[in-house]
Amino acid sequence: MAIYFVVLFGSLLLCFANAVVAQKTVAVQNSKLAFLQKNGLYILACLLIVGVSALRATDLGIDLYMYEDAFSHYASGELYGLQNNGVVGPNVFYKFELLNRLYIVLIAYFTSDFGVYVMVTSLVMLVPVLWVMKKENPDNLYLWLGLLALLGSYYAISFSIVRYGMAVVCCIVAYYLLDKPNKKGWAYAFLVFAVLFHTTAIILAAAVALFGYSYKRWVYGLIIGGSTFLFLMHKPLFQFMMYLLRDTKYNIYSDMLAGGLTFAPNNIMLFTIMTALCLYYREKLLQANKKNQILINMMIFMLVFNVFYTWLPEYGRICFSFEMFLMFLLPAVLACESRKQVRLGYSAFFLVYYTYIFYNRLGINKIVPYRAFWQ
Repeated sequence: MAIYFVVLFGSLLLCFANAVVAQKTVAVQNSKLAFLQKNGLYILACLLIVGVSALRATDLGIDLYMYEDAFSHYASGELYGLQNNGVVGPNVFYKFELLNRLYIVLIAYFTSDFGVYVMVTSLVMLVPVLWVMKKENPDNLYLWLGLLALLGSYYAISFSIVRYGMAVVCCIVAYYLLDKPNKKGWAYAFLVFAVLFHTTAIILAAAVALFGYSYKRWVYGLIIGGSTFLFLMHKPLFQFMMYLLRDTKYNIYSDMLAGGLTFAPNNIMLFTIMTALCLYYREKLLQANKKNQILINMMIFMLVFNVFYTWLPEYGRICFSFEMFLMFLLPAVLACESRKQVRLGYSAFFLVYYTYIFYNRLGINKIVPYRAFWQ
């Protein structure tokens, strides 16, 4: 497990040092040297993050076996096999969405080694996200806080959830392109790609496309108050629903009450805090970047959505995808705050919170202990 915390704290230190060096270094004429001054330490942080993921053993990750099964079947030409019901039919390869199948076909064209698939997938799932985060915060001293949010919410999950992870990457690239001149068409194209990687990504894709509208403060307040009430009353309300549906197929969900809450309370606390911060700094955030309206509305939406996640934990992957966008919002929020003590307080809180989340998600994604592919 130690290597994961080396990745976490090592990359954060490199990212913070990069921001300090970039702000204090005297400008030089040589463009290549200037680029290294502004980005060199951040590139080292990215190499550490991506390297540990790309060089891992191929059995690290709770869902990775499914992708190995699909890849190996296609690479060997065994596209049909005996099903559980004893009938010959298509294997797991055909259960994937279109772009996932094309992605497997592309890699299998060059190699049948699943280890190469894991390496390439790590690059695809991490490099674009790290690049977009830097482009969105080129001179922000608090970029390290965005990296902290990314590592806490996404890094361990990226070892396992390949299809949905790639869909989220497409949405993040689309978010970056939305306000770029003559790039909006490409932004919407990437949102379509996201849905073709994983169907449930349509929720995140729709949010990126439609959440640029600003609502009145009372609407936000009503949503926060309503979701808080639903969270506090979720158990008796759920019991009442199950009573009404006791004779239908939906009574299977009554078993969820026995398991209690998962880590949804942590998510609700996080999105409640972020919603409050968004409302407090709303004008400054929008002055800095109008695209921040998308992030503000995402926080409101996720505050409500996490109430349903408390009831239906299967929707957790949708929650983590929205949580990833905090890598853009957290640095923006701290940049809006002029009081040093308050900035330090925010930083300390999120450092503790995401360190806990990072540790928690290492275990549930079955990537401990770490092993490299040659071990």
